[in-house]
Amino acid sequence: MEIIVMSVGSVFALFFLFIGWRNFKTNRNALKREKKLLDRLIPLLDKLEADELPGSEMIQELADDPFTRERLYFILTENELGHFFPEEYLNHQSAAESALVYWLNHGNELGDSPAEMIFMATVYREIEHEQIQVVYYVFKFRENNPSPGSHEWMVGIAGPYIAEEEPYTHAPGTFSTFEDYESKSPEEHVDWLHNMMLKKGLI
Repeated sequence: MEIIVMSVGSVFALFFLFIGWRNFKTNRNALKREKKLLDRLIPLLDKLEADELPGSEMIQELADDPFTRERLYFILTENELGHFFPEEYLNHQSAAESALVYWLNHGNELGDSPAEMIFMATVYREIEHEQIQVVYYVFKFRENNPSPGSHEWMVGIAGPYIAEEEPYTHAPGTFSTFEDYESKSPEEHVDWLHNMMLKKGLI
């Protein structure tokens, strides 16, 4: 039997090579998502660059698509055009839907928008050391092309949002385990995420 002995330095080199590859792959997938998003937003950005007001149909179409909705909100507000953002999407639930779809589009996750996504529940929790109440939005979604062994409906969560704050604030816990939605109650799905974030000091 041939025995291969590796030095400690070689083991560390392989470890950092693996970490570097993972980071490269993650960043590459993030760039692909951003390019996809930019391609959808270019007509809007071209209008703004030319000092022209975007048409209502263009704005409505971008707001209707959860993938582009959140970025549309930021672009309009940063250009002092926030009053053109459709009022029906000025709420936490719409912001949460957009944040989750954006997260799912990362190549390390679903890599695309879901075929269907349904809002299921609002769950409130306390951050005791901050003495604030936060809210999570629970969805179930399914893939366009389900992979073998995947669940029909998977759980996705967006949040936490501070209940009193304006929509489209940062939601650091936006996440999916790709678990079967029916495997737990909405509250149990949220409790796992909320407790994990507390332990890691993320909230």
